[in-house]
Amino acid sequence: MGFVPYEHEYKLMGMAPYCAPNRAEEAAQMFHHYLGVREDGLGFRRKKFLPMNMQMKSLLRDMQMMRFDTLAAGLQKFTEDLMLEWVKRCIGKPRSKGRMRRWCFHERQSQ
Repeated sequence: MGFVPYEHEYKLMGMAPYCAPNRAEEAAQMFHHYLGVREDGLGFRRKKFLPMNMQMKSLLRDMQMMRFDTLAAGLQKFTEDLMLEWVKRCIGKPRSKGRMRRWCFHERQSQ
């Protein structure tokens, strides 16, 4: 979309509400074909063979006929879905419960 990283994120967030929910879901599903949560639930994995920095042609093909507000809403929904799934899986892991709780609630470890 041509935005500068770390400077124009608010533009994406501002465009997202103008998209119909069903179109946002379709765009989010497209992004889900590229990235997901690892099987162990503690990290992320790409779903395509090539590294993400080599996926430009595929991404451009998939996004070619989508409106900018659809892309913005789909990317926002995808990010929310991915983070929610990741946090749920991390909380469910016995070894990570304490670490996740401290991370979420900023609790200090007792010394």
